[in-house]
Amino acid sequence: MHSAEQPVTYFDLEHPVDARRLTAPLTVLEALSGLVIIDEVQRQPELFALLRVLVDRPHKTAHFTFAGFSLATLDARRCRDTSRTNWVR
Repeated sequence: MHSAEQPVTYFDLEHPVDARRLTAPLTVLEALSGLVIIDEVQRQPELFALLRVLVDRPHKTAHFTFAGFSLATLDARRCRDTSRTNWVR
């Protein structure tokens, strides 16, 4: 659960600046803590393999929430269901 003291990082992958921020996703995402929201995640499906690695790390302090219009069309198995991952439509 997210608390008010934790940082929140938001990426909207329809926004060109946010999409460019994730051109080196491992470098960016592994350095984050707190709540990380990735909106329109279906626009970069290649992120799922990396996100699976990040959410499975035992001492990771980031909690990921994914949102997007087309989530129903994604194969949710690409990103294992963990307590540190949320899906929002």
